[in-house]
Amino acid sequence: MKVIFILLLSVVTSHSLMACGCNYGKAAYEYKKQNFIVYGKILKVEKSILKKTLTTQVLKRYKQEQGLSSLEKDFDLNRSILKVKVLILKKYKGKTRLKKTTIYTQNALGACGISVREGEEIIIYANLGKYEYSHYKKLKATLKKQEKPYLKKNSYWTSICTRTTYKTKDEIALLDKLVEAKKQ
Repeated sequence: MKVIFILLLSVVTSHSLMACGCNYGKAAYEYKKQNFIVYGKILKVEKSILKKTLTTQVLKRYKQEQGLSSLEKDFDLNRSILKVKVLILKKYKGKTRLKKTTIYTQNALGACGISVREGEEIIIYANLGKYEYSHYKKLKATLKKQEKPYLKKNSYWTSICTRTTYKTKDEIALLDKLVEAKKQ
């Protein structure tokens, strides 16, 4: 038991464990930067793991990477994330015609994940098939070598580094102005 604890401790301490440190931009900047923006209601929140969002090719390539032990790779790939089912009340940007979508985020605020609460209305700024794996240096290097897409189809990701917010009234007004200005 002691050996397992020491092994686990060495895996955890060998990764760069850092708190999230980011700032999002003004509404116009984030509107351009993010490719999926919706006003929605959170229907369901469930835990998942990171490897369920990656394509088979990326998983295979990452497992072949040198420099990390298989235990460290498994630690990265099995990292807990949140899978959030959202009812789309209004779409501001994006190509979906669906009334519901799935958004992924880290399962910890220290890892830049958003706080999600079932039943709450929220403005979500997200990216389709793009996620910054800032805590996984080797995985990030693997993804740079990989032809896109490296995430499974319809994998929308958000974080506290976007304008995702529960303060919907003010944000809706800003987004409505941006959409109207874009039409002109």
